[in-house]
Amino acid sequence: LLIRSAGAESVSAQKASSKEISSLIEKFKSNDEREIDAAIEKLIKIGEPAIPALTEALQDKNSLVGRSAAEVLAKIGPPAIPALAKGLKNSDPFVRIISASALERIRAEAKTAVPLLVPALKDSEARVRSSAASALGSLGAEAKTAVPQLIPLLKDSDANVRFTATSALGKIGTEAKM
Repeated sequence: LLIRSAGAESVSAQKASSKEISSLIEKFKSNDEREIDAAIEKLIKIGEPAIPALTEALQDKNSLVGRSAAEVLAKIGPPAIPALAKGLKNSDPFVRIISASALERIRAEAKTAVPLLVPALKDSEARVRSSAASALGSLGAEAKTAVPQLIPLLKDSDANVRFTATSALGKIGTEAKM
């Protein structure tokens, strides 16, 4: 009986309407952390069908909405990579930062994420460069193709970027030798 009930919940989650998904995303604007957490959990259960609406929410002017959308996308995992790649190209530096951080948390599809993150290493915003370097470092040796683009960051004007690049190169390992 429990197994059938869990299966039914999963099926109903996948059949969530766009109106239900929008209503859950709207809860990201709440001041009630429990309400936000509950909406995040429900959207994670809905999974892939929520990606288009979450992609839009990622770009919301309300940073809490964007941050919450990025958290859900990261937990949805590899199917959300294209949405986060789109976020890396957004004109808003905050959206680029949270997209890079979400890609860092996914980790599973390193070969897909590396070419998406490398252009962000040249971003005009130091925080974006730092987030991209951190995400690449979290991929370890899988990010070895990014080493040539990480090395110039060791001389970046921003101390945090230099630190993050150094750390990333260390995590990539022997492939990072100059």
